[in-house]
Amino acid sequence: MRHQTVALIALALVSGCSQPPTAAVPVPPVVTTSGSPVAGPQMLLTAPSPLPTPTPTPTPLRLRLGFEDTPTGSVPADFVDVATEVAAPPGWVYQGNWKVAPDEKGNAVFLHDDVREQPAVSFMRYRGTALGKPNGELPATYYAEVAMRPIRSPINYPPTGDQGVQFYFLKYNQYLEVVVKPDVLEIWECNGGEPKTAKGWKKLWGEALATKAGDVRRIGALVDTKAGNFTAYLDGKPRGAVQSTLLGSQPAWLTLRGIGNVVSFDDLVVEPR
Repeated sequence: MRHQTVALIALALVSGCSQPPTAAVPVPPVVTTSGSPVAGPQMLLTAPSPLPTPTPTPTPLRLRLGFEDTPTGSVPADFVDVATEVAAPPGWVYQGNWKVAPDEKGNAVFLHDDVREQPAVSFMRYRGTALGKPNGELPATYYAEVAMRPIRSPINYPPTGDQGVQFYFLKYNQYLEVVVKPDVLEIWECNGGEPKTAKGWKKLWGEALATKAGDVRRIGALVDTKAGNFTAYLDGKPRGAVQSTLLGSQPAWLTLRGIGNVVSFDDLVVEPR
């Protein structure tokens, strides 16, 4: 009897201390944006690391000018007449009749329309900042080109004129230019020269090229002031290469020129090299 009592007491103690097993709480699945369930442990997601900000690619300095944005009858703001910058210019350096005007096809061109007797020279200097320097100053090494169209020159070298572009310009009587005449393409150095005289002029290179009134000539130059090299270009191809002691570290510019004739310019490009 005693043994039964002890057994019953032991059974009662064991039964009283035991707790019913706790039911597992279901973990709802995590639903992705695609609607597919994923396992519970994957709900602990970390935010993606932010992507590094890309370094912007620098825009290369380059001048490209087609004159379409300039009102007809006016001069582009990035050009200045050299005659207005000289305190007392010689009589043969004059303010020409420059303006943006439509050509026969309606394209905007920069036109010089001032027929007069020689000597007469008018320069328009680029003074904009597209090349990263103030007042239109050119870099040490650069390529420049322009579509030049001699239209009428009844007095001087008819029918085109002695028509040049000063791709390296220091002042009205110091520059290097590529010249188109009725029958030749040339490079000239002007170092103290003036019209109607031989003093200060030096022809550095030339080749035969027939040009009629109204023909478009895309002329250019590759200029390396450090090496002293000047290369003339025609239609994007090198023609004649020369050296000149005018080339140096001093500030230089580009000018377009009228020489008592009618001539237009379009699609001016200048870029560092």
